[in-house]
Amino acid sequence: MPSVIESKVYTATLGGGAGVIVGTFLLWLMGVTFWHASADAMQSAPAVASVPTPVAGVVGLVLTLGGTFLGGYLGAHTERPDLTPAAPADIPAPAPSFDNGGTLPSAVSVVQNDTGAPIPVEPAAPVVQ
Repeated sequence: MPSVIESKVYTATLGGGAGVIVGTFLLWLMGVTFWHASADAMQSAPAVASVPTPVAGVVGLVLTLGGTFLGGYLGAHTERPDLTPAAPADIPAPAPSFDNGGTLPSAVSVVQNDTGAPIPVEPAAPVVQ
């Protein structure tokens, strides 16, 4: 049975996870660059912790949402062969025009019902004003 989950969901989830990874690296880089924390790659926690919490929150939010959106936008759409195209709606007949003395136009002589069988249309009686 094919997967019932849209492939865009998978790529959006992957993009959100990538945003978290990139965000952590960016926080480490910001801690080293702007807050002069130790650049030791083995001890990255002090560099990440040196970034103020509001800045870390905004960076994490923007990168996670951006990665999720980008992953979902660029992901391939899953085709659903089990769905049939919608049947076209029946188009109603145009309203009769009484510009020609109160009778139906001669071009509208037969109307079809739901089964497609023709229904003869009698000319309308003249409109008395």
